[in-house]
Amino acid sequence: MTTVGTSHRSALLPVGGVDFWYPGPEGTVEARLHTVPDARGTILIAYPTAFSRFSRHDADLIGAAHDAGYSTLSLDTITPEETVLDGMQCRKRVADRILAALHESASRNERPFVFAIGEAAAAAVSVHTAGAMSALATCALPGEVDVPLPLEPTVASAMLECTPELDGPLTWTDVAVALHRAIVWFDANRGVDRRMRT
Repeated sequence: MTTVGTSHRSALLPVGGVDFWYPGPEGTVEARLHTVPDARGTILIAYPTAFSRFSRHDADLIGAAHDAGYSTLSLDTITPEETVLDGMQCRKRVADRILAALHESASRNERPFVFAIGEAAAAAVSVHTAGAMSALATCALPGEVDVPLPLEPTVASAMLECTPELDGPLTWTDVAVALHRAIVWFDANRGVDRRMRT
């Protein structure tokens, strides 16, 4: 069940928005929805963290999405207690949480595009193969996302991997560049998704 309320950290968040809580057996994660008038769609930004939706980086990413005409749902996919676990330990939990956010969006007649970052990207791929989202763009280090092959053609055509070619850690600049690529690609997929649903 999704609970909607006001966060106690609202002074740190971008102006406006509605907070969502996604409770589960292993803990509750939070998200923040920002809408724009006459949105072209919603981009669910899946973070592999517990507090990114409070960051300057989130403000930059949602600003870029809003400038392109998209509403955003910033989802932190792990709890503060899970920050000490490695990605493999959390992958199923993260996938379940992304799926919960997508189901909640469906209750508002939305079928979001998903932009999944880092370790959240691998979990999002498993959710994408179930057909719960319009399209998926991932931004992760090389080798971090394993795509199960073969993919159904409709699933494969709605997935974009924005993997930076680098030897160091993933940076926020890499993420911002990947989001811009994803937005262009989401624009191209909007008409395809609409045709597939009718």
